[in-house]
Amino acid sequence: MTNQILATLGATVLILRAATLIPGALAELLRSCQQVLHAMRDLHTTLARPHRRGLPQRRRGRGGAAR
Repeated sequence: MTNQILATLGATVLILRAATLIPGALAELLRSCQQVLHAMRDLHTTLARPHRRGLPQRRRGRGGAAR
């Protein structure tokens, strides 16, 4: 009976210790997801408007056809 009580107390302590780490880990996960979302938004913006800065324009030859 005493062993069972000690085991339960030990497990409870371990669970509570792990539970105290959850908010920090969750905050770090959300920060990482936020960075991924910002990168995806930037990529979408770049791909949606390829004629804007950073991407070269195609040169046109005679008759307006792309090379």
